[in-house]
Amino acid sequence: MKNKNILIAVPCFNEEKRLPLQDFVDYICNNEQVFCFINDGSTDRTIDVLTQLKTKFPDKVIVVDSKINLGKSNALQYGYQSVKNHDFTHFAYLDADLATPIEEIIRMSDYLDNQVEFVFGSRVNRIGSNIKRKLYRHLIGRFFATINSLLLRIPVYDTQCGAKIISKELSEEVFVRKFDTNWVFDVEIFFRILQFKKGSDINIYAKEIPLEVWTDIGVSSIKPKHYFGIFTDLFKIYRIYR
Repeated sequence: MKNKNILIAVPCFNEEKRLPLQDFVDYICNNEQVFCFINDGSTDRTIDVLTQLKTKFPDKVIVVDSKINLGKSNALQYGYQSVKNHDFTHFAYLDADLATPIEEIIRMSDYLDNQVEFVFGSRVNRIGSNIKRKLYRHLIGRFFATINSLLLRIPVYDTQCGAKIISKELSEEVFVRKFDTNWVFDVEIFFRILQFKKGSDINIYAKEIPLEVWTDIGVSSIKPKHYFGIFTDLFKIYRIYR
């Protein structure tokens, strides 16, 4: 596929001291990639850090500032709506902590072509890869992934990996309105794509790519008390889209 122009979105909430700024600077210095950093109502100086980055790279950095905290899902939706008139062919997103390195998104983009419109990472720990994940989070993740696969009725291994690339045409459908969930919005993305592509073989337009590198960074924001809400959200979106 020629002339792929991928815009990478990075939602940020209170990342003043946590953002791996030098990693972004080093990459932006040596590549033509354009990034969209979305300040999701941060209460620290995140917006100042992002503004400084934009000042340093005015042609490669876009900053979208939400004055209120929307949550990751709707921060991405707000970010997409803010940049959709820019020149790009694909919309991607990464976690601000770079658990998935930027290079992995670029490697994943090699699988895009005129038919493949949706590429997403999969955290499969295998020989030759460097996937660092706490055991309990892996086990919980496999449990939820199995439920997600059953609800979606597709053989997906990892819906929740925070590294996805979606064609602009498909992004228009995915981010057209606010999400109904936050913790499991990745599953909602799959439901929206399946709804739009109803009748099409997902094996033709989507690919799940095992990551080469992924690192479990920091402490999970999901606590035991959130699990009931996660299950509630899963069945909520199942009812909406099925």
